[in-house]
Amino acid sequence: MRRLILFFNLLIIPSINLSAQEKVILEHADHAEYLKIAGEEVITLWGDVKLSSGKMCLEADWVQLNMAQDELLAKGKVILVNEQGRRIESKEAKYNLRTKQGRMKAPYISVKPYYCRGVEACFESGTITFYDALLTTCDLPNPHYSLTTAKIIVYPNDKITAKNIFFKVGNIPLFYIPYYSKSLKQRKSQMVIKSGRSNIKGNSLGVTYNYLFTPKSIGSVHLNFLEAQGLGKGVEHKYWEDGTSHGQSYFYYIHENKKRDDVKDTKRWEITAKHLQRFKDITGILHLQLLSDKNVTRDYLREERSNAATWELKNYLAVTKTYSNHTLRLGGERIDLWNDEVEDFKKEFVLLPKLTLQTKSVRKNNIYSNLKVEVANQIDSATNTHYLKGDVGVNLLKKANFLSDKVVFSPKIGLLGLLKEKEKTTGWLNMSLNLRNRIGRYLEINLNHNLKKAFTTDEYHGVETNALVPTLYMWMSKKIRGEIAGGVNLREHKPLKITKARLLPLVADLNLALSDNFVTSLKTTYNFKSSTIDRVETYLDLKKDTWQYGGSGLYYRPHSNNNKDILEVSNYLTFKISPKTQMQVHVYYDLKNHRIKENGLIIEKDLHCWNSKLSIRHGKDTEFWLSLNVK
Repeated sequence: MRRLILFFNLLIIPSINLSAQEKVILEHADHAEYLKIAGEEVITLWGDVKLSSGKMCLEADWVQLNMAQDELLAKGKVILVNEQGRRIESKEAKYNLRTKQGRMKAPYISVKPYYCRGVEACFESGTITFYDALLTTCDLPNPHYSLTTAKIIVYPNDKITAKNIFFKVGNIPLFYIPYYSKSLKQRKSQMVIKSGRSNIKGNSLGVTYNYLFTPKSIGSVHLNFLEAQGLGKGVEHKYWEDGTSHGQSYFYYIHENKKRDDVKDTKRWEITAKHLQRFKDITGILHLQLLSDKNVTRDYLREERSNAATWELKNYLAVTKTYSNHTLRLGGERIDLWNDEVEDFKKEFVLLPKLTLQTKSVRKNNIYSNLKVEVANQIDSATNTHYLKGDVGVNLLKKANFLSDKVVFSPKIGLLGLLKEKEKTTGWLNMSLNLRNRIGRYLEINLNHNLKKAFTTDEYHGVETNALVPTLYMWMSKKIRGEIAGGVNLREHKPLKITKARLLPLVADLNLALSDNFVTSLKTTYNFKSSTIDRVETYLDLKKDTWQYGGSGLYYRPHSNNNKDILEVSNYLTFKISPKTQMQVHVYYDLKNHRIKENGLIIEKDLHCWNSKLSIRHGKDTEFWLSLNVK
C-alpha cells in the first residue's frame, strides 16, 4: 500500500495545478483505479480515503477525481475540513478544486455551541449556505428545540444569519422570527424565555430575543405579558466602531390595565439614547433620557436593569474641539427633577448655550497650572429668567518635594470664581497641603490640611472648609491591611482648642485576605461629638470547591429624630447539588425589628441545550420566576 500511495502522489501532484499553485495530496486509500475516458483522466479511490489540498482536508469512503475539470466527487461518510478549520459532514460532496466551490447532500456542521444541518448545502471560501435547514444547540438526532427555515448562511468564524424562521420545541412551532443573526464570537444567549408570578404583576411570561445586526451592532427585543398590568414591549440596541463611535438606545412601553396608587398615568414608557462620535480632533456627545415616571425603570426588566427609582433626568449635547494645549466645548444641558406634588418631572434649569475652555497642565518653574472657564446662558424654570453665568477656575499644582527618601510634601492651590448677571461676584480659595511620611516597611502617615475660603463673607459664604486630617496606613503583608483616619475641624472662630465638637469622625478599616479562598473586612465610624459608634460594616467571603458563603452586616445610626437605627445582616450560600445543578439561598434580616426583610432561593440547572433558572423571592412582593436560556 505504501508503494501505491507514493505512486499516486507522483501522479496527482503534477497533474492538478490550482490558481494558487496548490496541489492535491493523497494521504491514504485502500484501493485505487486510473482510467482515461473520452480523453479525460479519472482517478477513483475507495477504502478510508484521505486527501488534502492546502488547508482543506477530505475524508470519505469513495472519491473520484476528474483531472481535466479539476472536480472531486466524494460519497459515503464524507468529512470535509475547510480552510477555516470547520468540520462539515455529509453523505455526498462535489467540489471544484479550481473555484473552491461545491455542494453537499445531507450536510451537518458543528460551530459550537451551534449545530446546523439541511437537505443540501453550497459552500465556497467565505460562506456555507444550508437549504431546508435547522439550527440548534442540541446535538441529539431529534433536538429538543430548533430554528427551521428555507436557508441558513454560515460565515465561518464570524456569524450565522437566516430569514423567515420558525422556533420549534420538538416538532411544535411556537412563534415566527422574521430575521435571525448570531455572532460566533460572542456567547450571549440568543433567547431567554421567562415565566413567573408575583403579587403585584400576577402571572407573567416574558421573551427576550438577542440579535446580531452586524459584528459591531447588537441588540435585544423584549416582549412581556403581565396578567395584572398588560403587554410590555421593549427594544435595546448597542453599536460601536473601533476608536470612532459608540452608542446605545433603549425604548420600553406598556399601557397598564388599571390605575395604580403610586403611578399617575397608566401609559408608562422609557426612552434613552446615547451616542459618541469622534473625528480627527472633534468629539460629539449626545445624551437623551425621557421617563413617564420615576419608577418605570424599577418596575420593568428588574433583573436586567437597575431597580432603583430615578429622581433626576439629565439631557445634554456637546461638541468638543481639541487643540495642542487646550480644549473648547460648546453644548447645551437640561436638568429635570422629580416633583411629588404633580407626580412628574419638572424642568429645573437649562444651560444653553454653554461654552467651556480648559487648558492642559503647563509646567513653569516646577509649578503645574491649568485654567478652566465656563460661560453659559442659564434659564431657571422657577422664575423663567435668563442670566449669564460664568465659572473661572485656576489650579496650581507644585511639584512634589521629596524632603527625604521617605518624606514627601505636596501642596495644591486653586482659585474659583462665580459670576452671575445682576448678582454679587463670588470667589473661593482652595488649598491642600499633604505631608506623607513612610515609617519602616509597614507604616505610613499622611497629614493633609484642606482649606476652602470664600472671598465674600456674607451669611452664605466664608470659611467653608478648614480641616486637618491625619491618616495612618498599616500593612503587615499583602494579606493584612489597615487604615485609620480622623481629623480636626478648624472652622470655628474661637481660640484653637481641641474639643469633641472640633473632632471629625474617626474611621477605621481593616482588611484580611488570609488565603485565596477567605476574605473578610471590618469598617467602623466613631463620632466624638455624641461619643457613639455611628456605623459598622462587616464582610466575609469563604470559597471551597463545591460551595461558597458570603455574609455582611450593617449598623447605621442616623443623626435625625425621624430616622431609626439600622441593624441588618445578609447571608448567602451557593453550592453544587450535582455537576450540572447549582443552588443559592440568601436572607436579609433586620436585627432591630426582629424580622426577615427578604429571603430567596435560586436554582440553576444545565438542561443539555438550555440553561434553566428558578428564582423565588419573598419580601414586600412575593414572586417566583422560571427562565430558560437557549445556549
